Amino acid sequence: MRSPAVSRPARSVPHDAPHLEDLPNVGPAIAADLRAIGIRRPAELAGRDPYALYEALNRRTGVRHDPCVLDTFIAAVRFVEGAPAQPWWAYTAERKRTLAARAKAPSGTPPAKRVQPAAAARAEAIAALPNLGAVSARRLVEAGIGSVATLRKLGAVEAWRRVRAHWPGASLNLLWALEGALTGRGWQEVARAERTRLLLALDDDRRSARRR
Repeated sequence: MRSPAVSRPARSVPHDAPHLEDLPNVGPAIAADLRAIGIRRPAELAGRDPYALYEALNRRTGVRHDPCVLDTFIAAVRFVEGAPAQPWWAYTAERKRTLAARAKAPSGTPPAKRVQPAAAARAEAIAALPNLGAVSARRLVEAGIGSVATLRKLGAVEAWRRVRAHWPGASLNLLWALEGALTGRGWQEVARAERTRLLLALDDDRRSARRR
């Protein structure tokens, strides 16, 4: 079992950093591990299952790596998907919960059911965004928006529209919160400065939907 070499602590870096070594917690050794399993750029981590990446590394090297490597993979994936920078050990509890849940799953459990802990972890990453919490994250996941990367791809207006389709009680405050989560602003600031633009975009989206 190999322990990870010294890795960079969590720090303030762009979520679209160009090099693996630019990511929080990722030093030369972890970057080399990621490259060994085909990950060349940080953006390639978005939407990936860190648990699957860890198992791929173990198979590739023929060595059962220290679980801290898995914690670092989780931290890297969550950061690329938009979660705040955190030290790798902040994800140790999540890793233990997920692996324990998978170990308890019956051997015949379909793969879709086995990944539920990972889906819950992704909801936690969404909840960590500014303005959002566990309830908003759950609503997003229920609407099929299961990761920060998906939320960023859809944008606030489309994400709100999908949540509203599943949960008619969604208010415009959620729209302001989503826009703020994606732009790093408080929802009150968004409501003041972006209200007209977002409502016009929502109206355009509704008209386009009717024409389809």
